[in-house]
Amino acid sequence: MPPKAETNDSYERSPDLVTTRPNANHAEINDEQVCLMKELAHLRKLAANAHREAAVAERRLQEAKGSCTAVASCGNKPQDKTAS
Repeated sequence: MPPKAETNDSYERSPDLVTTRPNANHAEINDEQVCLMKELAHLRKLAANAHREAAVAERRLQEAKGSCTAVASCGNKPQDKTAS
């Protein structure tokens, strides 16, 4: 019978303490979680900014499509009012 591998029992009993280092102590796990939460907050801010920029770009695109459609449906080029 092969010898039993050494494990960290407290890690096995605490599935909420997920870490890339299963033998880390609680302070190290807490530090890692704090870093991950900060990174997550930063990524959420970046995602919110990207979402806002996409919404602005979509609105500008729709406005541009609307003005192009209006000119095309009229069939006439805009008149130069300075020539009159």
